[in-house]
Amino acid sequence: MGRDEARQGRRSARRIAVVTGALLCALGVALPAVGGLPAAQDVNVSTTGLNAERIKKLPIAKKSGHKRRVAMSLPPGKVGPIGNGDAVWAGAELEVSVTCLEPMPQCIGKIYHYSPHLKAKLVLANGPKATRDKKTFAISKVRRQRCSQELPNRNHHCVLALDGIRAIEDASKLPCDRCYVNLVVEAYHRKAKKGNVVVVGTDQDSGKIAQDKGMLHAATFDPGPRPVVEPKVTKQPSKRNVPVGGHHSSSRKAVVVYSDRLNELRAGEQLLIDAKVKVKTGHLGYGALLQSQLIVSEKPNSASRAGTPNKVLSSKGIINPQNGFNCTKGRSGHTSPCTLRKLAAVRVFRDARTRPLAGEGPFVPLFVNLVVSSKAEFGGHRHRPGDVAKVRGGTLSVTRFGPQFRP
Repeated sequence: MGRDEARQGRRSARRIAVVTGALLCALGVALPAVGGLPAAQDVNVSTTGLNAERIKKLPIAKKSGHKRRVAMSLPPGKVGPIGNGDAVWAGAELEVSVTCLEPMPQCIGKIYHYSPHLKAKLVLANGPKATRDKKTFAISKVRRQRCSQELPNRNHHCVLALDGIRAIEDASKLPCDRCYVNLVVEAYHRKAKKGNVVVVGTDQDSGKIAQDKGMLHAATFDPGPRPVVEPKVTKQPSKRNVPVGGHHSSSRKAVVVYSDRLNELRAGEQLLIDAKVKVKTGHLGYGALLQSQLIVSEKPNSASRAGTPNKVLSSKGIINPQNGFNCTKGRSGHTSPCTLRKLAAVRVFRDARTRPLAGEGPFVPLFVNLVVSSKAEFGGHRHRPGDVAKVRGGTLSVTRFGPQFRP
């Protein structure tokens, strides 16, 4: 049986189940409460998981479009089949860093003092390295950013966060039969010279590149558009202040600034998570590193993933890796108040019970927590004990697609 025949068979089975269920309800026949009626759509979420970056350095071109690269990619086996009438969503976060300002042995690439322009786009593609427009199909709009090298408003690290959704009217016009989802990125500046690069991840004092700071997610809806499932949205922050550590401090206090409670998570559920939070640092008088991460915990105020979260989710409680940027007082790619954007997709493999591996015991609530930490950076000699970055509003949204949406 081919792909189209299999898809048509599933759709027919769903239509029959829904009609049958409606007739039974009309006749007064009780239906099971758990699981409910089969959904009229399939939902398939996928994620690269940790250590998703494919490249370590991104060359800086003189003009846009000349040196595009695929920073992260999801293979067809995870994305799943895409056909006529479907819809595809994708979301990603990627941290990049500008390099040294002064000559030193551990510098990566040749020194530059300009602030490179960055572009990123999510596409369907015919291969894990495909970047050209003719070989790709755009899912998102282009995300543009300028990562500042200029002191005192130097970002050093910048985070590109973007998402998008596209309807597939005619799958035969896609550049792929079995499609990859690629995050295509580029860096450029008119003053660029050979050997100028942007680091994908962070450049360390040792001269090495640290990664595992980005992740790529996708969801296919068969048929589209995206199902109308009301998300659980939290607008009230758990904490309004984030302690700022000293410039030379090796430890930072991470706090949960937003938390969503999830009751009775069941095997087969799929989650799409979107967080957007504004944090103000301009009052500090120096640049502050802001780092954030989404995790699942047993407690609403905890950064721990121990216990049930580690046993029931595809990510072992890690929704996405920690990443961050320097939020500056003056004009830069991240100017105070700075926006933290987090995007993720998660699969639930086991019921969230007291004994999840055995599938036994009562259900326990779990919490999606947005964890934030901060540290003084450029101008950090002005740091004083008790300094805080201030949360100035935001949302944490979790959409749960129940087991009935499984493909």
